[in-house]
Amino acid sequence: MRRARYCVVMVGLMLLLGLVVSSGWTACTVEEVQVQGEPAVMLENDLIQLRIRPTQGGRIDRFVYKPTSTMLTASTEGAVLVDRVWNYANSDMSRQWTNAAYDYRYEDDAERAAVNLSGPGTIGVGTRMIFHKTISITADSAVVRADYALEIAHEALSPLQAGIWWHNRLGVPQEATTYFLPTLQGVKPCLPCRASSQCLTGLVIQDSSGGMTWHEAGVRHWARAVPEWQQ
Repeated sequence: MRRARYCVVMVGLMLLLGLVVSSGWTACTVEEVQVQGEPAVMLENDLIQLRIRPTQGGRIDRFVYKPTSTMLTASTEGAVLVDRVWNYANSDMSRQWTNAAYDYRYEDDAERAAVNLSGPGTIGVGTRMIFHKTISITADSAVVRADYALEIAHEALSPLQAGIWWHNRLGVPQEATTYFLPTLQGVKPCLPCRASSQCLTGLVIQDSSGGMTWHEAGVRHWARAVPEWQQ
């Protein structure tokens, strides 16, 4: 059994909108709710609110910056940390975790709230692969942290390489957003697009016209998004 580990950090509006957050210390909370008859888990402090969908691949489908009531995910296509493996040639293979049912359990104390999720694949070599991720927040912080491990089961008798492909759509819905990505050639801007269209934060941005901007030399796991009201 082998595991490759990754960490993704998202910083609420400090990262996405360039605001500096300051507040008094507040506790974190965890609440299990129902969404269309399916379980969901809410992580919340005074700064941010997340809704995590274990039956939808463990995605974050609601990300709110509470001081300004700013929704950072669109109501239809917005989602964060949608798990895939890199394989354009076979979409069934690459997207088998997109709507998979993940096992989950949550941790709840005053200083940290977290959801631990795990989901095995169901197609082809994916049946030997399991995504493990922990999404967590801490008190008095707008940072969202995601710790990942990709497990290759012992049934895989030969080494297996897998590219991790996270599908993230972040931005203020109905506002044009300019994204900035760190590359080996410096921080590069991408053309504005609207969060309601298929905008991806990462190494590729798809703008409202359907075109894509690729930056293949990424050097950090972060992206900055600036909405039109701050430009």
